This record gives sequence, structure tokens and C-alpha cells, in this order.
Amino acid sequence: MRHVRILIAAAIVGALATSSVGVRTQVKAPDKAELALRATMEKETVAGDLKGAIEEYRTIATTYAKSNRAVAARALLRLAGCYEKLGGEQARTTYQRVLSEFADQTQVAEQARTRLAALVAPAMKPTFTKIRVPTRLPSVSEWALSPDGQHLAYTTSAEVWLMPVHGPAGFEIAGAAHRIARTEHRWSAVTSVHWSNDGKWITLYAWERLPEGGEDGFIYMVPSAGGELTRIPLELKNYTHTYWDQEVSLSPDGAWLAYTTWKEGEGADQRRVYLTSTKGGAPRALTLPPSREPVYSPDGKHIAYVGLRSVEGEGVPANKPQGRQLWVIPTGGGAAQLVYEMSAPGSLLNPLWSPDGTVLAFLVRRQASFNAELEATPMVFVHVTPEGRATGSPIEIELPQLMWGNLPGWGSDNRIGLVFNSARVAALYTVPASGGRAVQATASDAYLPSWARDGNRIYFGDFSFSDPVIYLASVPASGGNVTRVPVKHDRPFTINGLSVSPDGSRILFSAFYHKTGDRTSHFLTVPIGGGELTEVSTGMPWVYQPVWSPDGASIAFIGGEDVPKTNNTLWNVYTMPLKGGTPQRLTSTTDRVLDSPGLAWSPDGRSIAYYSEDHKLKLVPAAGGPSKVLVEGLKGSQEDAGLAWSPDGQELAYHSEERIFRLNLATGTSVEVATGLDGHLMQLAWSPDGRTMAFSARQGGDPELWLMDNFLPLLKAPQRK
Repeated sequence: MRHVRILIAAAIVGALATSSVGVRTQVKAPDKAELALRATMEKETVAGDLKGAIEEYRTIATTYAKSNRAVAARALLRLAGCYEKLGGEQARTTYQRVLSEFADQTQVAEQARTRLAALVAPAMKPTFTKIRVPTRLPSVSEWALSPDGQHLAYTTSAEVWLMPVHGPAGFEIAGAAHRIARTEHRWSAVTSVHWSNDGKWITLYAWERLPEGGEDGFIYMVPSAGGELTRIPLELKNYTHTYWDQEVSLSPDGAWLAYTTWKEGEGADQRRVYLTSTKGGAPRALTLPPSREPVYSPDGKHIAYVGLRSVEGEGVPANKPQGRQLWVIPTGGGAAQLVYEMSAPGSLLNPLWSPDGTVLAFLVRRQASFNAELEATPMVFVHVTPEGRATGSPIEIELPQLMWGNLPGWGSDNRIGLVFNSARVAALYTVPASGGRAVQATASDAYLPSWARDGNRIYFGDFSFSDPVIYLASVPASGGNVTRVPVKHDRPFTINGLSVSPDGSRILFSAFYHKTGDRTSHFLTVPIGGGELTEVSTGMPWVYQPVWSPDGASIAFIGGEDVPKTNNTLWNVYTMPLKGGTPQRLTSTTDRVLDSPGLAWSPDGRSIAYYSEDHKLKLVPAAGGPSKVLVEGLKGSQEDAGLAWSPDGQELAYHSEERIFRLNLATGTSVEVATGLDGHLMQLAWSPDGRTMAFSARQGGDPELWLMDNFLPLLKAPQRK
């Protein structure tokens, strides 16, 4: 019997071995033709090298036309797809070759037949692909696509990062970002990021907090491979005027910088494009004023730039001309060529060159009039000759969403980067002061909460993202229907600070008048039930975040003073009687006051709390005197942060890393107020009975990277007529 069991076991092992051999012989390793095709597909889709892929697909289709027809047919199909991306007529003829030469490869032939039918369809549309970024893109940054379209450069408050657009997990999933540079300075904003066309350098325009207070703009460059940030020395200071004046561009080799400025003593109407060596030296004026937004052509021989104009009948102030023209000028100087001019209201901005330098693309912001609601942001394409002259008719492509920022770039893979914002909601919430689960009080967008004296209602700024006007409104403390405060006025206004009086009879707020030439801010009061506005005069142009004193006789606020011949505004805490008078400054430049909603007068009237630019929570005596630091090392941005005293004055609620904390003034310890919310928590108000906190929270609104592809046939179609 034992002998029989051994024979059976041997038979089973033999059978398994035979089966294993059979499996091994059935699973064949990819042959040479298949490996060549896979490598070429990776070159096309991952590396974005269409030209290189075209040559290799041709070779594969020819080499294996007889020995491996399946691979040859697929290679010819991929070749036709490359031609289609480039917008060439060869796509049609190549698909026809697949049908005539490889009819026996039925699946491939059917795909070719479908694509050929789509080519002759009358409607052609680009494709838009969202690139998923697992770690999210920073909300306060600009972005720049590398010349080959494979990396995205962006910034944080003190760092420069590079992120592979296509990661190992797939074409639509970005790779892991890595930091290439870091600075000891803190950037409050970066408004421009650009690559040199050789891909070796990145330049950026950054706003820095200055040690003496205020901020200033500087231009840096850094190797894309990583290294030190170098500040570009400018003999002619970059006196910026608006966001779009801060666009910079590097020559293809990174040796020259194009930027916008004007000479000391000149007005902003004289701003124009200058060229300067990135090593330093005397700048050279290149364009006539007013002009801005320069961008080097890929070969460095030309610069495209935006010409500014004020147009009668559109309500554009003479001192705020809009981008209405696109020009091209040789970098060595000479006659500029007008390649595009807007006829409808709005402005054009952010020009880009195609990788081969034959097309200029730019965004158009369509508005019915100056300061009106933004209606659309289509992209316009203009063909240009080697001499920089326009040829053919402009071609317009509608984008699926509004573009609020810059175009990241146009890569050599002929994909254009776009950054859209995800859907955004900012609502009002309440939470127990001891922490818990937050309850949403409003369905609409709500900011700047302030409690009614009896604690039954919460007043706030009601803001709809489709409407540039912010209204006064209130909601029951338990949540429910929103009621707008009826305000009698002849000029719409935008609110940026709100406070209910201690006796509950009036609302104090700061505002900009909308659709007027008046760009200064104002303090206004209105009865709690609505009515006529009363202005509180301060005699200062920049005043924000007003709060009442506990006795209702005075107000505290953050005021700004422009520093002559610089870009700086110095912010300080002020107080003044409600009835008017000269504001009393409580802080100094060394306090580095941050202009944020975080300003709170203590219940005993003795102190005022505020945030500083160096991430500290401070306290200043209301009667005057040196400031005291309460909390150091606050994380995240405090520019939307709030402050609120407990009714007994024993605690102070504040924001750090977009979360809420309670500071015990006696012990100096802080504890987090749990809310259960995943979002950006902003502004604060503590209920009169001390049991509840109201706050705003924003969810969504995050920047998202998209790629626009397959648009070249649209650019070539008009030229075939």
C-alpha cells in the first residue's frame, strides 16, 4: 500500500510539473516588435515627444508590415493619431492607409474607420483633461508649465516646487512634487512664475514682508534642477501698479529679463517693457507706454506684449487703462507690429507663444463695462509670421470655466495648461465654545459674523460669487432663513469688516464703493433694522476691520499709510471717537501689524488684540503703550483669520493653521476648539452668553490643473479654406 501511495504522489507531482511547463510555454514574453511599439507609445504619451514618436511609428509600421502585421497595424494607427494631434492633413491619409493595407486587422481597421469619420465631422472641439493632484495645489500661488509640458512649477510662502504633470500611476495623475529652492524671507504672494525656453531657469515675482514693516516686490531666478534663489538686481526699480504689471519673462537662455516699470518721477501711464541682464546692469526701454506683460518668443528674437488703452463709454478710469492690444516687437528694437486689437468691452492678458513660435495665444476677459461681472474668458489664437506680423483670422476657443489667474504655459507636446477653481461654498457655522460638531447656519456664502446684543441673531456679510456686491444680512442663531438688512444708498458697496454696536442698535462696517472711480475705503454705520447710511470720517484712504469699544463711544481699526516712492503700505492699529476726530495710532512699524479681520477690543476696554505679519498674536493697550506678544509661531495664513474675546474677558479665540483655538490669558495655554469641519475656517464671533462661537468656513475653491489638447485642428481649419 505504501508503494501505491508513493506512485500516486509521483504521478501528481509529474502532472503538476507538466502543467507548469504548459503554462510557461503559453505565456510568451513580448517579442521585439511589441517592445518597440510599447516604448514608442511611452515616448508619445508620457514624454510628449510627438516628433520622435512619429519617426519610430513609421519605422515599426514598415519593418513589421509582413512579419508582425498586428503590431504594424497598431503602429500605423498610432501614427495617424499623432498627425491628428498636430492638426495635419496626413492624419486622414494615414487612417486611409490602415483601412487599405491592414483590412485583415479588423479591430484596428474599425478604430481607423471611426477616427476617419470624426475627422470629416463638421464640429471640432478640443479635449480638456483634469490632472488629479493627490496633495492639492497651493491656493495662493502662480503656476508655470515647463517648455516640454512635463513639469509644473509653483510656489508656497517660502519655497519653489516642481511637480511631474504625469506620474507613474497614470497620465491623469500627477507625480510627487519636490522642492527645488527655499528662502528665509516670507512671501505674502507670488504673482508671476515663468521658465526660460531651454528649461534650465525659473523666474518669479514675489512680494516679501519687510523687517521694518510693509512689503515690497522682488524678482528672483532659480535653476530648475534646484539651487539658490538669486534676486535679480534692477537699476530701475520695478514700480508696479497692478497685478498684471508684475508679469516677467526670461530669454530662452535665461540671460535677459523682460519686465514692466517706469522711471522715478514718471506716472503709471508711462509704464512700459524694459530689458535687463539677469546679472545686473542698465535696463533698456523696449516698448512705448503704456504697455506690460512681456513674453519672449521661443527663439528669443521677438517679444509679445500687451498695449493698454482707456476706452470712452466703458467707464474705464483714465488712470486704469485696460489691455486692449497685442503687439510683437524685435528684441533688438525696431517697429512693433499690432497683431490683435479688442473691439468689445473687456481686456486681454497673459500672452503665450506656441512651441514653434508661429502662434500667439491669450485670454480675453469679457465684461459689459469696467468693474462689471466677468462674463467669459475665452482663449484667442493669432497666427504670426517669422517677422512678427499677424496672418489669417483670429481663432477663438471657449473654455469650460472662467479663468481667474494666469495660463500656466504651452508645452512642446502641444498641450496648454489651465488652472480652474473647484466649486466653492463659504457658509456661516456655529459650534459650542468648548468644541463639538459645527452646525451650518446659512446656505449662502457668508462672512464676517457679529452677534446681536440679545444673542438671538447673527449679522454677517452676504456674498454671492456671481455678484460682486456684498450685502448686510442676518440669520437666526440656530440657523434658518437669511434676512437682508435694507440699506438706503445710491452706490453699491463691497464690505470688508463688520461689527454690531454694544447696545445692539447699529452696525458698523468698512466698504468700497462699487463701480465708481473712488478706490478708497470708508467706514459706514446703519441702524440694525436698516435705513440711511452714516459715514464715519477718518481722513485716511485705507481703513479696514472696524470694531466698537465696549462703551460704544469709540472705534478701533486697521489703517494703512502708503510709503512714498515704494510699493509699501504700512499698517497700524488706530482708535478714534465715533463722532469723529484725529485717529490715534497705537502701534509702530516694528509691531508689523497684519491687515486681517483679526482685531478685537477687550470687554474691559483696556486692550486691543491683533495679528502681526511675523505670525504672532499681540495685545496693545487701548490707551497707548508697547505691544505684548500672546502667542508665537502661528501656522498658516492669518489674512482671513478672526479674533474674539470671551464675554468675561478671560479667554481669546484665534486662528492657527485654519483651526480655532482658545487662549487662557491667565495661564497662557491654548486648546483647540473642535468643529469636525474639513475646510478653511475664517473669522470669529463669541456669543454674548459665552456658550457659542460663530465663524465662517470655506470649502472647495481649490485650484485644479487641466490640460487642453487636440486644439491644433481648430487652428489649422480656417487656413485650409
